[in-house]
Amino acid sequence: MKLGRGFADEIIKQKDLFHRADREKLQGARNWQDGLLDFAFYDKTLFGVSARVLLLRIAIFLVLLIYIGRLFWLQVIEGRRLLVLAEENRVFVRYMSPKRGAIISSDGEVLAGNKPGYRVSLLFPAVLPDKMEEEISYLSVLLGMSEAEVSSVFDQAASTPFSTVTVKNNISHTQQISLASRLSDLPGIIIEGSLIREYSGGEKNSSFLGFTGKLSLEEFRDMQYYRYRADDLVGKDGLEKQYEEVLRGESDEKLLEVDALGNEVRVLKETEGEKGKDLVVSVRSDWQREVHHFLQEGIEQYSATGGGVILQEVQTGRILSIVSLPSYDNQLFAGGISERDFQALLGSTEQPLFNRSIAGVYPPGSVVKPAVAAAALKEGIINETTKLSDFPQIIKIGGWEFPDWTIAWNRGAHGIIDVKEALAYSCDTFFYKIGGGFDGSCDGFANGCYSRGLGVEKIASVFRLVGFGQATGIDLPGEGEGLVPDQEWKMRVRGEPWFLGNTYHLSIGQGDLLATPVQIVNYVSAIANGGRLMRPVLGLQIKGARGEVQSLISPEVIKEAII
Repeated sequence: MKLGRGFADEIIKQKDLFHRADREKLQGARNWQDGLLDFAFYDKTLFGVSARVLLLRIAIFLVLLIYIGRLFWLQVIEGRRLLVLAEENRVFVRYMSPKRGAIISSDGEVLAGNKPGYRVSLLFPAVLPDKMEEEISYLSVLLGMSEAEVSSVFDQAASTPFSTVTVKNNISHTQQISLASRLSDLPGIIIEGSLIREYSGGEKNSSFLGFTGKLSLEEFRDMQYYRYRADDLVGKDGLEKQYEEVLRGESDEKLLEVDALGNEVRVLKETEGEKGKDLVVSVRSDWQREVHHFLQEGIEQYSATGGGVILQEVQTGRILSIVSLPSYDNQLFAGGISERDFQALLGSTEQPLFNRSIAGVYPPGSVVKPAVAAAALKEGIINETTKLSDFPQIIKIGGWEFPDWTIAWNRGAHGIIDVKEALAYSCDTFFYKIGGGFDGSCDGFANGCYSRGLGVEKIASVFRLVGFGQATGIDLPGEGEGLVPDQEWKMRVRGEPWFLGNTYHLSIGQGDLLATPVQIVNYVSAIANGGRLMRPVLGLQIKGARGEVQSLISPEVIKEAII
């Protein structure tokens, strides 16, 4: 038993020793970990800072050091090489000239179409600052532009980077060769294909066709042109402007990678544009040539400063021919007119850009007499059988004289006439009397002397009824309104009352009465068609890209039964 107890005690003692050794090893391991992580040998602090905080700071410092080192490598060591790579490879969108719709006469002639050509464009980011003045000077000489014009294009391009801006459209073959031989010395300059507007007829058709041009800064800022780019062409006058939304097309777009000189490296993406719609007009090209010829002859024969002619279909109001002279050649604008040439047109005393047929205002003269006669019949001033004497041939009021036209032409008097004869002879005296009234001597004639007159307000009213003093609404921009004077207008503008002599003048279409040729022809057409005042119109049809008729431009009645 003693042996057994002693053996057991020995075993217990050995277990205690074993457990004590394990506890010592465990404690040693813990002390080693604490020493590694917390610097336990310095009481878990280092220079008065927590060891964990210090480790975190060291880690942040190392990360920042790596970033700074990388930036230094990229910007200083590799900076120049990377800058060259960035400058030599760019991606931008190139917009090709949109295919504008054609304008076609009713007898099938293309009055305005498109032809292929070349243009000089500028990609501004590729321009080297130290080369800019040299490029401006060279382009100015080669393209026949002033340095100010070229410089303005460079300014425009600088405001729209990564997109080409046209310097000059429709360059000649010689200019193209000269530029191509020096492109390596002209960074940013590109020669590219374009479409040029091509007009037929020259000055015969310019007054109604108009022309296109680049958007001005004011137009570009206008919400009306929010879909346009700064380099786009837009209708500036005539049908080109009036039907801009119909004629304009959508540009082809290419997403390109280019080198430092703006040369195409590869096409990344291509989007096809849409051709504009064609406009068919009621004008006949053969009649247009004849009318132009006769008007030119008339101006030369009578030494006139200019004139206008309009032929209108009386039942529909459609314009079959419209000419204004002096005129200009709108092909000058097709390739981009120079500032010098444009200023010459603007400053010309002949006013070639002024469309006399729709904007010129003139005393209409005796063409108003049917309207005055109709008003006098309606108001009971006269009837179909009323006869009035054209004596005296010169009506005198105070110190003023109002003669019949026969006096100036040394013709004899018309005698006693009714309204039909008065219209046939265009007798001024008859219309003085029914317009302003007359109660004076007829030099011994017992009959046909006295007449009650319409008065200024009723005459002015009938003139407004037939379309004077207001735009007709013709589908051309820049139409004039003319003037129908009355008592209120004269007092407001002239500061004086209305006199009987003013009514006499108004009765025969003279004095302050002003009308445009298009107002006059429209009024005469209304008489011819039975009293319907139509809206004058040139547009006839709108056709799609495949030549199909998409819509008709229908005649429109402004007023019914005006006379």
